[in-house]
Amino acid sequence: MSYQHSESEAPSESEIQKRLDYMTSMVYPTIQKLSENHILKEASKFNKSNKLTFFQQGAQVMVKDELRTSKSQPRYTGPFTILRRNQGGVYVLQGPDGSIYNRPPHALKLFRQPAINPGKSAEVGNILDYRLNNITNEDEYLVKWKNQTHSCNSWVSIKDFDNHQPIHLYWKRLHLDHNQQTSTSQFNNLLKRKTTSLIVTLQLDRVQTRGRTRSRAHTKRNH
Repeated sequence: MSYQHSESEAPSESEIQKRLDYMTSMVYPTIQKLSENHILKEASKFNKSNKLTFFQQGAQVMVKDELRTSKSQPRYTGPFTILRRNQGGVYVLQGPDGSIYNRPPHALKLFRQPAINPGKSAEVGNILDYRLNNITNEDEYLVKWKNQTHSCNSWVSIKDFDNHQPIHLYWKRLHLDHNQQTSTSQFNNLLKRKTTSLIVTLQLDRVQTRGRTRSRAHTKRNH
């Protein structure tokens, strides 16, 4: 059937308005609903495979130590205080000494104080390090709490210790390590001096031996 000579009639204004109403009330909302469902579905998949952690302003966090050189050292250091989160998702932190740092969320871990019963103190397992707090001008010690993981390690002011025995043991251990290093250094220096003295003695013996040999040769020529 040929439509070559057929005449087409333009739709009336009322028909156009009906089509627009249909698109607005039925088609467009359906497309939008399908798009929203697709976005929610993809977001759900992403959240299941990528755990996103958000930290509130003022929260205490531990920061992964990227400069850790051995497995015996704590994996995280801190605690640090969350100041804010910038538009790129990086957190601005304040250290115990007042210094400002920028760290991505994957390098942070919420700091949890060791559980302490009311009226009781947490037990110190070991003291790992010492520093002077530049803000409070107080001595602080990095404490490994007994029966707690290294993620709970925290800096404690000297005034918060009920018993200073762990502090005495820490400095005593450092003193012994220092003495051992000093003894080793003294031994090496002594060995170096002994070796140098031995070389000088051998060189003098060689000179004296050569002198005696030349003297005997000169005597034989005279005879």
